[in-house]
Amino acid sequence: MKTGIHLIGDLYGCRFSSMLKSKRGIGELKKMVSQKIKNVGLKELGNCYYYFKPYAITVTICISESHISFHSWAKERYATLDVFVCNYKNNNT
Repeated sequence: MKTGIHLIGDLYGCRFSSMLKSKRGIGELKKMVSQKIKNVGLKELGNCYYYFKPYAITVTICISESHISFHSWAKERYATLDVFVCNYKNNNT
């Protein structure tokens, strides 16, 4: 029985955007991510974005199909990504 698609990524050598220089940039990031979620036909239920100075962020987004999370370590140029989507019958790319 297939219950969904689970993507887990360890991302090395990341160049964190100047968007992450301030809490204002986090607002821009929220809008962009929310629009991407909507564009692929998923439904965002809620989110939590927490900013760590400088350039680091942790994000958890609850979607009706499951979740998306992202955590960054700016000094190490490293990030993790976790996406689970249980409506695997749709093309959610």
